[in-house]
Amino acid sequence: MSPGASPQDLLRSLVCEHGNALLRVDSPEMEAAVAAEATLRAARQATRVIYAVAAEERVGAAAAMLTLRTGGLRLRVAGEVIDEAERLSLARADFDVLVCSVRGLGALLSAAPRLADAVGLVVIEAVDRALDEDGAPWDLALTLLRLAELPPRICGTARGDLGAAAMGSLRRWLGVRGASGRVEVQLELAAPAAATPPPLGPIVLALLRSRPMSDEGELRRRVLTSLAGFVTYEVLGAGAKARFTAVLAGILADLVAAGSLRRARDGGYVLGSPSRLGRLSPTAPSSSPAPRRLRGRPPTMARACQGVLALG
Repeated sequence: MSPGASPQDLLRSLVCEHGNALLRVDSPEMEAAVAAEATLRAARQATRVIYAVAAEERVGAAAAMLTLRTGGLRLRVAGEVIDEAERLSLARADFDVLVCSVRGLGALLSAAPRLADAVGLVVIEAVDRALDEDGAPWDLALTLLRLAELPPRICGTARGDLGAAAMGSLRRWLGVRGASGRVEVQLELAAPAAATPPPLGPIVLALLRSRPMSDEGELRRRVLTSLAGFVTYEVLGAGAKARFTAVLAGILADLVAAGSLRRARDGGYVLGSPSRLGRLSPTAPSSSPAPRRLRGRPPTMARACQGVLALG
């Protein structure tokens, strides 16, 4: 949390303002308390809220804690696997507060994408996990929220010891600018120091699981909306547009060669055999040559791009 501001002041401004927020927390206990307080404050002001906890096993405890304070609010709980009747019910947003896991939120938004348009605020624990190699569930959930026609506000928590570069990338990606609200990503601007990019392969697969795409331009746009795509673009620096296209083409070629994807007749990509959709070895040799524009980069940039080219 920013120095000089109390948790009460931060949460009050979160409810009153119209932008996204990223709050540092120093412990899991503080994270749960801050997330619950943000959820309840917004819900009491007639804002429909989704509270996504970091782990599925914490959903019940989080819901129980909120139940003690919800009063007349309609609280619902969703698991990571839902049947068709529950999907249709949740798609109607028949709740004031919905509690689920981050992974469950991604699955729910994949099954009922219009739900994001009906929600005013989404509180997500451990947003910084999206920067980890296994952070695709966080990246997918946040990306689908940001791709919504009427994107809800996002309030994320991040650990207090998160480095400045990682925090900066998260803030820029979410458009956290105090009271100024969301800001559009300016892809052609030179960006400040960025975090090490998460691997792109997992989020590419997650986005294609969420929604098949035959248009490579649409796939590129959705990947760029993800945190992995955004940070990759920042790392590539000047001339990133062509370089990113080359990197993404190489990753898609590797995923096809590994059997995780295959080319569809319409020119798009479809998921390959389920048995081959597991984690690809980041050390496996690429089936396609390195993009010409990425050769001969300085050692510091080469190290930064390791996370980009690993298929994860």
